[in-house]
Amino acid sequence: MKSKLQVNAKVVKWAIIILIPVIILLIPVNDVFTWQIRLFSAATFCTILMFAFEVLPNLIPAMILPVFYILANLAPANVVFSPWFGTIPWMFIGGFLFANILIRIGLLKRVAYWIIEKTGKSYYGLLIGIMLSGLAINLLAPGKAILPLAGLTFGICKALNLGKSKESAGIMMAGFFSAYIPLQFIYNPSFAVIPNMAASITNPSISFLDYFIHNIPFVLWIPIVVFTIGRFCKPKDTVYQMEFVSEELKAMGKMTRDEKKGVVISLCLLVYMLTSGLHNLDISWGFLLAGCIMYLPGFNVGTKEDIQKIDFSMIFFTATCLSIGAVANAMGFGKIIADLVLPMMSGTNIFVMIAVIWIICVISNFALTPMAIYATFTLAFTQIGMTLGINPFAVFYTIQAAGAEVIFPYEWALPLFYVSFGLIATKDFMKICGIKMAMSMVFMMVVVVPYWLLIGLV
Repeated sequence: MKSKLQVNAKVVKWAIIILIPVIILLIPVNDVFTWQIRLFSAATFCTILMFAFEVLPNLIPAMILPVFYILANLAPANVVFSPWFGTIPWMFIGGFLFANILIRIGLLKRVAYWIIEKTGKSYYGLLIGIMLSGLAINLLAPGKAILPLAGLTFGICKALNLGKSKESAGIMMAGFFSAYIPLQFIYNPSFAVIPNMAASITNPSISFLDYFIHNIPFVLWIPIVVFTIGRFCKPKDTVYQMEFVSEELKAMGKMTRDEKKGVVISLCLLVYMLTSGLHNLDISWGFLLAGCIMYLPGFNVGTKEDIQKIDFSMIFFTATCLSIGAVANAMGFGKIIADLVLPMMSGTNIFVMIAVIWIICVISNFALTPMAIYATFTLAFTQIGMTLGINPFAVFYTIQAAGAEVIFPYEWALPLFYVSFGLIATKDFMKICGIKMAMSMVFMMVVVVPYWLLIGLV
């Protein structure tokens, strides 16, 4: 029965993937909606739906779409493959490689367990320890805390025999938010994708320090979220026995030479990013160099297996999403959307503009992955914002924040990974994420946007 339902679901997905592009192709062309724009829209939506429904491995549509653009003469090869001439794919390769090495040598696990040992006697203490672990890991390897914290929080729940409960949901979800929310104020490869979607109309570069200054309110946001989870999931008067954490640390022994080398390179990467305003080198190259240095004589930490574990399909997927923006701009697609929407947005203030972007992205999350949202809306929203005199980075930050708001696990692979461990009930996931979503909208309007006005970002 289950197999039959899965087959029917797949048929429905393919029907939608085919039907929507066909409907687009049936729309009559005119001076604005040309046949090139129509063909581009149909092919791009078809691919985005493939990504969203995951009917094929992401690598397949990621390779097909750029080639289709060229064969259909929608854009020359130098435009279609321009993302490969930039920094983003190389930053992802370096980031994956460096994270694989740090995970294998046990450095990230050691840092997380050490923090938990110091804080985790009560439920709130445990959540605070998880939050600090997420911050520490993201400073060592920006954007690479998802897997370590998933393993850590699952291990804690199993060791405490919590089972599938509200307590487990709180611990696991605190792990996810502690891994992801710091990325809203610690520069990372995932964010870099968004401004590069609009690289054809604005400079996508930003320093590590400026990124942090622009997003200081989100430093407050993570403890607010963790405290809220504690209020919702905290059991009555429970003190946890955390001896297993001490046992894990004892079993790991003293810090190895490889771990010490990992700390040195992580600190060098952090210094490189902090001083980008002095040396004026692109932050992205730091991630690539960090991974490669671990293989050089004197370090000899990296292995062949670390390279083999790099998720190259994600790199192709990211590059293809960037190609969508490059081709769209070459065809004037973003300007067309902006010209259609601008009359409705003219005269609105910054609060309305940010709210509209946020709401559209959140609603789109029901059907699209965050990366698909970036590919679909970034260029057009940036064009609209720039026309209204809004700093593009305010648009980028809003898209990033809204793209992370989900209600159901299926909407995004990262929280779904945490749910897949079997300790989070769907009802608890929906309650936690629903409360966070409502709070997030208020936080954006009451704290973030006024702060941006204060510092002159908008």
